[in-house]
Order: sequence, then C-alpha cells, then structure tokens
Amino acid sequence: MNEIFDAHMHFSLNASNPRQDLCDRMAQSGITKAMLILNRAEEKQLFEQDFSFFQKHSDQFRIAAILNVRDDSPLAFFENCARSGMPLFVKLHPRITDIQRADSPLICDYLALLQCRTVIIDCFAYGHHLENHIGMELGIELAQRFPQTNFVLAHAGGSRLLECMLCTRTLPNIFYDISLSCCYLYGASTHADMVQLLKFNASRTLFGSDYPDFLPAKAVENGLALADEAGLNDIQKAALFRENAERLYPAAR
Repeated sequence: MNEIFDAHMHFSLNASNPRQDLCDRMAQSGITKAMLILNRAEEKQLFEQDFSFFQKHSDQFRIAAILNVRDDSPLAFFENCARSGMPLFVKLHPRITDIQRADSPLICDYLALLQCRTVIIDCFAYGHHLENHIGMELGIELAQRFPQTNFVLAHAGGSRLLECMLCTRTLPNIFYDISLSCCYLYGASTHADMVQLLKFNASRTLFGSDYPDFLPAKAVENGLALADEAGLNDIQKAALFRENAERLYPAAR
C-alpha cells in the first residue's frame, strides 16, 4: 500500500518519548496518517504536552478523546481543545468508563452538545463485567438517535463480529474498524468472520492496529492477508486502508 491511514492508535505509555515513538512506529510501517485515541488521563496529559506538535500536523493526525460521563466536567477537555482551534472526535468506551444501558440518555445529551461528525465506540467484549459489554447495542441506539452522525464500532465487535455486522449493516451511518481484532483474533474462529466483513463491507470498514497492543507492521501484514482472502481489488483495498478513514475523519480546518 502506498499510503495507509491507521484508524486506531494510542500512545505507548512505556516509551521514553511516547510522541516520538508513535511517529517512529508509523514511519516503520508505511503509515502516513493516524487516528490517535486518548482513552485515559495519562494520554490526555501527553497530548496536552505536545499540543503544538499535533496542531501543526493536523493533516497527519486526527485526535479522539474519551467521553467519560462519570467525570465532574465531561466536556471540559473537548471545549478547551476547541477553543485552541483543534476540535476532537469522540470516543465512548463502556468498559473503561463503566457505561451501562441506563446511561444512554445522558450520553445522548452530551453528544448533542458536542455535535461531533464521527463517534468511535469500543465494541470488544473482555472481562466479566457483562453490564459493560454493550458497545454494539449502544451503537445501534445512538445511530438511530443521531442519523447525521457516523459511528465507528471499534474492533468490529471482537468475538461478536459476525453478530455485530449482521445487526448493524442496515444502519447506513455505522462503520467498523478491525483494529486489535485483526491481530488478537487472527487465526481464531472469528478469522473467517473478518474475511466476510471485508468481502461484503469494504466500503464501511477501516484498517487499524490498536498500537501499542500490537505493532502496526503486524497489523498491516494481517490486514493485507485478510483483504486478499476476501478477494478485495485495489480500489477496495484503498478504501479499507485509507479512503474510508479520510472520509470519516477529515482534517480540521
């Protein structure tokens, strides 16, 4: 691939210089653009420390921050960045922020205020707190409530990938990224489901690595292998690895 947009990356908090580490990993893997997701307070602090860099390179980096309805001021980080001229995309992570079905009305209120073009929702079920395994259900509810907003189901549903695809493909504003799943579940029973996802939904699926959980180079390798198994042509591969993400995550103006 000539150009790759990694739709799901994080800082490596163990690196001595997380921002430089991120840039190095991208360069080593042929990744030219990235969605940098700030899930935790430490990630937000790192971003703020290097704010001028990301502001200067807004053509290369898109930024999404977690919306935590448990915070005293859930919108403060978004508002501060907007005032500085760098609006953020929204990330919802039910497991990290303990989102449950009863929180849906509150989330709707905040999304209405933020008016974000694209919202990312974690959809990888992990752990025994079943009350937080609601990414797909939350995405379905929000996609209907906000038909003009795009919703990207991160990790494409994980172990629920096939169910996620079949239950959401009738909603035109729902999309998928295969980050984490393309490595963590590669070769598992979900592997065949990922191939089906790419075969029938290449125009709605985004490549991602979920670095630092997996190296971008390995994610690119697996993503290309899955695309070949699905029989994608060059146009479809370009959509998967770059164009879909550029459409959903346009650069700030």
